[in-house]
This record gives sequence, structure tokens and C-alpha cells, in this order.
Amino acid sequence: MNYKTNDLLYGFMRGLSTARTFYEDGKQITREYLPIKTFKKNKKLIASICNVSTRTIDNQLDKLAEVGLIDEGIERIEINGTQYDYPCFWFPYNYDENYELIDIDVVRYLVNTRNSQAIRIYIYLLNKYKWKKDYVFTLKELKQALGYAESTTSVYQMIKDILASFRNEGVIQFTKIYEDKDIGGLADTKIIQVERMKLDFVAQHKPDLPIF
Repeated sequence: MNYKTNDLLYGFMRGLSTARTFYEDGKQITREYLPIKTFKKNKKLIASICNVSTRTIDNQLDKLAEVGLIDEGIERIEINGTQYDYPCFWFPYNYDENYELIDIDVVRYLVNTRNSQAIRIYIYLLNKYKWKKDYVFTLKELKQALGYAESTTSVYQMIKDILASFRNEGVIQFTKIYEDKDIGGLADTKIIQVERMKLDFVAQHKPDLPIF
């Protein structure tokens, strides 16, 4: 299984899907569906972003179905009072883990304008923004999230540049704060100010993107 393509494909499909709530046997059920027609319209774009062929995308669909992440069926959709039957993909699993879906336009924007390091920072901070209230982060934390060693300091300027670019375009907003930190021993205590950043906003929908 091509796990990278598999993950990207599944994420794109969930991002394109729609949730429908209905009642069955007296129980309220919410089901996500993606019309196969809609998927086919976007398949070339998805393949391009994943850097694979459309045939590989088709193969990965089979893999997702094999492990139970997607299913196919007929979804009855009402449009202007008329019921239509659409062949659709279903997403049978509901996860308890923290995850977020972002608009495909945001994905396209990030892929077209950012390198892999910037995208990883975006994903890391988006997760913190959605699941941690008033989250405070540091450059050192982002360096570790990117997988750099504790002793590596040469990447700090790169991280600062990425954050500044995101901030200038309104994609990620944060407020710099300064906290006192004690250093030294008991007999030689010194207080210094440490710069941290409080996360205020992370864009994940098309209207949040900068307009050029």
C-alpha cells in the first residue's frame, strides 16, 4: 500500500464529502457521502497533487475499500423537492482521534505556494488551534515538530520566515508574548524574558485565503 498517497487521497475525499442526517428505525443517523461523479471531476487534480497517475489513484481506492475506510452505495438526495439516486462513496468509520478537514482550495493554495516544511508547520499549528484553547508555542517546539535535532539551530530563521509569510497573508495569526524564566543556580538566579507565540487563528476555508 502506498501510505502517503493513501492518506492524501482519503483526506481529499473526506474534504469533498457532504454529511447528511436522516432517521432510520427511529434512530438519527449522520452519514458522509461523496458522489462518484464529483470525485471523477477532481481525480486528475488529486492525482497531480499526490504526484501519481490516475491509475494509481484507482488502485488506492481499492486499498481503502479493502481496509473498510470507504464503501460504495446509492445515496438518495433531494434536490428542489425531487429525489435522485446517486452512486456515492461512503465513509463508514467515525474516529475519536483529533483530525480536521480543510477545503481543497486551501490544500491547492498551500501546495502551490509553500514548500513541505511550511505545510508541515501549517498542519501542526492547525491541529493545535482546533483542539487547544489559547495555545502557546515556541520556535523550538516547531523545530522539533519538523524533526530536527535538539542541537540544530540553523533552521530558526527558516521557521521565522515561514511564520512571517503566513502571518502577512493572514493564513496563520499569532500574538507574541514574553514570559519570565529563571536560569542559573540557587545562588546565582537570573531572570530572562522568553519569547513565545499565542495562536490566534489558522485558516482552513476558502474565504479565509488571501485574495490576489
